[in-house]
Amino acid sequence: MLLAVIFALWSGVASADDNNPVIGNPKAPKGGRIVIGRETYPKSLNLPVSGDLYSRLIYRLVVESLCQRNYQSGELVPLLAKRWQISDTKKVFTFYLDQRAKFSDGSAVTSKDVKAYWDLIHNPKNLVGATRANLSRFEKIEIVDNHTVKFFAKEVHYNNLEILCAINVTSHKFFLADGTDFNKSFSNKIFGSGPYLLKSVKKGKQVTVVRNKNYWASKLPQNIGRFNFDTVVFRTVEDDTVRFEMFKKGDLDFIEIDDPKRWKTQTNSDRFKKNWLIARRIDNLAPQGFAGMVINTRRPPLNDIRVRRALAHTLNRQKFIKDLFYGVFIRTASYWPNSIFANPTRKPIDFDLKAARKFLRQAGYNKVNSEGFLVKNGKVLRFEHLYSSKEQERYLTIWKNDLRKIGIDLKLTLLTWATLIKKWNNYEFDLSQLGWTSGLSPDPYPMWHSKFKDQPSGNNISGFSDPQLDKLIIESGKIFDRHERAKLFHKMDRILFNNHSWILRWYVPYLRIGYWNKFGFIPQAVPKYEGYALWDYVWYDQAKAKKLRKAMSKKQALVRDTGIRGPND
Repeated sequence: MLLAVIFALWSGVASADDNNPVIGNPKAPKGGRIVIGRETYPKSLNLPVSGDLYSRLIYRLVVESLCQRNYQSGELVPLLAKRWQISDTKKVFTFYLDQRAKFSDGSAVTSKDVKAYWDLIHNPKNLVGATRANLSRFEKIEIVDNHTVKFFAKEVHYNNLEILCAINVTSHKFFLADGTDFNKSFSNKIFGSGPYLLKSVKKGKQVTVVRNKNYWASKLPQNIGRFNFDTVVFRTVEDDTVRFEMFKKGDLDFIEIDDPKRWKTQTNSDRFKKNWLIARRIDNLAPQGFAGMVINTRRPPLNDIRVRRALAHTLNRQKFIKDLFYGVFIRTASYWPNSIFANPTRKPIDFDLKAARKFLRQAGYNKVNSEGFLVKNGKVLRFEHLYSSKEQERYLTIWKNDLRKIGIDLKLTLLTWATLIKKWNNYEFDLSQLGWTSGLSPDPYPMWHSKFKDQPSGNNISGFSDPQLDKLIIESGKIFDRHERAKLFHKMDRILFNNHSWILRWYVPYLRIGYWNKFGFIPQAVPKYEGYALWDYVWYDQAKAKKLRKAMSKKQALVRDTGIRGPND
């Protein structure tokens, strides 16, 4: 007997259903070009090595996974695998590859390519700690035939199917060519079966992809009206002010407006008022990740919870949100904010230097040196904080001064994104600025289980571990009902929150974007459960572009599309 998690075989065009509805506009024209401004250049285009959001944005356009989530229904739907089966034991997963699936060079996607990915991830020489941790619940893969593979799980877990679905497949001939080093050889080249091809790379500056006109999966329901641009350019401009000015000049078509001050006060210029430029708020149901200052609990005295508890009270979140961020943000009080997994009893930590001093005294910091810094056993209480965006210095310098008031010496060190990732991978830091995305089915195992706390290139960057937390993580993996599983997540959230391995900051439950008014949108194409895939369903609208050029030449206003929420809505 096989558990009924089977998608029907397709012949010709796949049919849409409630699990896999058509999201895009079937009449959206193909063509045109979009230039997307990004703040950071990826450490590597090879996603398993880099593991960051910036490489994911590009990688997912070129390399496909076995299956994926439909951004509207939130359900897992077929992609390279046309169907799958799960055994009654919930430990054997069989994937049937779509025989129509082709790489961009026309060669077939086969089981051998899936096996090659498995072998690369399990090769200890490859720096893929986070991905290896995800697959650690599986003991082996078996090739049944050219288009069928089986995975055997060591244990039952609610997330096993999603982990396997996320396996990215590229040609074994590409990754296993003679003389290649998985960690280095593919930093600037990727190859796959996806809707785009990598055209050019200007390291540190720009990545360009072009539409794969022979894309095999263009008629799958989730891809109808999707991937419409002939050319997509990801242009890196690290300075936020410069990036915004380039956008206003027309050098960039699409940006995220992350700076609350800019969002609230600089989107009312003439070009915005005339609707040549659009500042748009996108509300959806995408679970929020968390961000803050990660604390390396491997290092003394940061391994002392009293010191971490003191640090948690030194960040003046209320002041920053009010005075610097125009009230846009919400203080974070959970490691799974804006989801059913957040513990509803947790309250944000208040700024309280008096409480911080008390905890430091409890930790034995009762003396100060001639400079006013706390000393214990002849060592000054001194930390280095690593970050990659100069914009963050607005509040980091205030935080540094507040720490100085209670005798802590903080050194602020600005690094490039690539250098910062190397520091994280090797756990070479005291404190650092970092954030994590989340999903509909979060899995705490690779990030929080003690098994991975010292694994290089892993996700447990803080190094925090707790036996009770380990137990809850294992128990939660056996619960398939989300609401029942949430009860254990609430307990995990309490443990994490009370142990302060991060200084949690703030979040905003919607996207803030800017774009030139020459693109077509339809309301249902705003992904309900995803943030970074918004422009997947956008298209270049020649009629709107013509109206824009005419309006700009005559200095006239355009009519604003209905249903658009802006900075003050």
